[in-house]
Amino acid sequence: GYTRPWLDSKQTSISFNVYNMTNEYDDYHGSDAINSTYDRKRQGFDITLGRPSGEYVQNLITFKQRHDEYTEWISGENYLDGTAAHRQYLEDNFGTTRSVTLARIYDSRDNIFNPTEGKRLMVSGEFAGYGLGGDFDFNKYTAEGRQYFKVGREQVLAVRVMGGLAAGHMPESGKFALGGADNLRGYEDDQFKGDKMVAATAEYRFPVAKKIQGVVFTDVGRVWQDDDYVNNGYKASIGTGLRINTPLGPIRLDYARGSEGGKAHFSFGGQF
Repeated sequence: GYTRPWLDSKQTSISFNVYNMTNEYDDYHGSDAINSTYDRKRQGFDITLGRPSGEYVQNLITFKQRHDEYTEWISGENYLDGTAAHRQYLEDNFGTTRSVTLARIYDSRDNIFNPTEGKRLMVSGEFAGYGLGGDFDFNKYTAEGRQYFKVGREQVLAVRVMGGLAAGHMPESGKFALGGADNLRGYEDDQFKGDKMVAATAEYRFPVAKKIQGVVFTDVGRVWQDDDYVNNGYKASIGTGLRINTPLGPIRLDYARGSEGGKAHFSFGGQF
């Protein structure tokens, strides 16, 4: 990845990312139990141009090219067995995505890495079409709001709400996903997927020691398709964790309990 935050006198920014990764992936395919485990390769790049509009507003445009490939079956349902249904599944969910995303962000946080006051509001629309040369054609809209309240001298209450809506021919990798360290702790990574999504998180953050912060949190959310709205209900969890600043960057350690039991999460990167 490469970012240049200031290209010209209008503060135009540019970011470029390129990736080529193969990961073992658990596919839940509309259920709470693992349907299949396999290796999935994803490779591609994205380019983002940004320009501010006032003190707090940023406008962004991103072009993305991503290719997903089913590489090796490990366990469970084998999509490479040659049956008609599995050939159709591979055709519907693996291939090249080319899209353009427009986003507008309002950000008044006092610190982007560890905010204690302010808000961040974001709306975006991703548009993928056969006219761009990809294998998929869809529109995907996302909105997110974050608000931070200082409690006392060093404690912070952080709240986040998210929502999304998508329509068209979209692969599994492009759908909204909940589960894991970033949005619905206490559940497996990307356990729940669909073309519609709502979610919320509340965290109470407090200092524990130098460069160590404690958190108490709750997550709630749901994703669904039109045909399973009634059966796919809300999932929720509560938990606690630590945020540790290290020379390699922030480390997050969380433990959460959801409707399926408890789960620990370990991840790198800053919190929302």
